[in-house]
Amino acid sequence: NFKDKVRVQEELLEAFRYTPDAGVLVLQMLEGFHGLSGDCNDWRLRKMGRICVMLLRILSVAGVNVSFKAREKALKVALDWKVNLMGDYGNILKALGFIYLVYAFGIVSEFSMDELVEISAVAAVNVEFMQLCRDVGLTDRVPEIVQKLVDRGKYVLAVKYVFEFNLADKIPPIPILKACVDASKKLATRLSLEGRPRMEITDREMRVLKTVIEIIENYKLESEYPRASLEQRIEQLKGKGANMKDQSPASILTRHALQRRQRKRRMKKQQQNGIKLPRTSTSVGPEAVLMNVSNNNSTICQYEQPLVKPSDEARRREEHQ
Repeated sequence: NFKDKVRVQEELLEAFRYTPDAGVLVLQMLEGFHGLSGDCNDWRLRKMGRICVMLLRILSVAGVNVSFKAREKALKVALDWKVNLMGDYGNILKALGFIYLVYAFGIVSEFSMDELVEISAVAAVNVEFMQLCRDVGLTDRVPEIVQKLVDRGKYVLAVKYVFEFNLADKIPPIPILKACVDASKKLATRLSLEGRPRMEITDREMRVLKTVIEIIENYKLESEYPRASLEQRIEQLKGKGANMKDQSPASILTRHALQRRQRKRRMKKQQQNGIKLPRTSTSVGPEAVLMNVSNNNSTICQYEQPLVKPSDEARRREEHQ
């Protein structure tokens, strides 16, 4: 629980301060983590990642001197870590761990700012990164991080960075929020074409709209982006969810299959009860169509007057014939 976590961190902080070479100790604990590959949703990898990030974070605030030996070893680890990370932009903990590593061991200058910005755009999803960004000295490069977040569809997070680093004058937040809403609509259309359930699509779009409204409220943006249109869209989506059947291909096929099974069960039950299905005596072929046309009560016979009135010249020709 939270109390145990705090206690462990305090004990580690104290231990690092009394360890002859805390940097080497941390690197030994980290050994192998940066080279691991696998599903980001694997709970074991996530747990290991959180532990590594915690160790590096505590080392960075412990105020201990890192030996030359530890720094040299950390640089080798960081170089391998960077290579492994560049193709894995979905691993937030690895990206965050890398930034903590170069900061804790004082090797930030060994990497180009472009490399750090690229990795930071992945780590930025973590709430810890905003402060780490300042510590590392990336404040001036935050506009680039914001742009990368927008490019990756992290619109709401991009707006949070805009306000956290007082960039609203340089990077207007409203276009980003509107792009977020537009992207959610396009995603809803694409998911519908893919046959995803309507309820899932509707819930996803509603969550985005509610998040945008929350941002508008938190940062007092209603004068620039009235929330009324967003709330109206939410009500429309609620109405669709309550009143409309799911018309996605997958749902239609499911309903048709269910209807077929129900018909089969009814027929089987009728046969078991000895009830014969009624046979129709009405013809359904071409002769039936002709009989209906010749019948005075036919729908076709009801149109006794022409649908389009003939011209005067046409009437005169008919009278002379």
